[in-house]
Amino acid sequence: MARIVIVQQVPHEGLGTLEPTLKAAGCALSTLKAPAVKAWPSPSEFDGLIVLGGPQSVCEQKKFPY
Repeated sequence: MARIVIVQQVPHEGLGTLEPTLKAAGCALSTLKAPAVKAWPSPSEFDGLIVLGGPQSVCEQKKFPY
């Protein structure tokens, strides 16, 4: 079973149609809420990484330091 970590930037931006597809393929999904993450998992703890987008921009580094 593939272990997939999803990094979610904002609550309203989710996996959408990818979620049922990944679950049907037998993937174990684990979602991290980017602003609230205290400790990031080691890369050896997962097989895949999906980083979701959000409304922030590269020009807003002070507002969104993560």
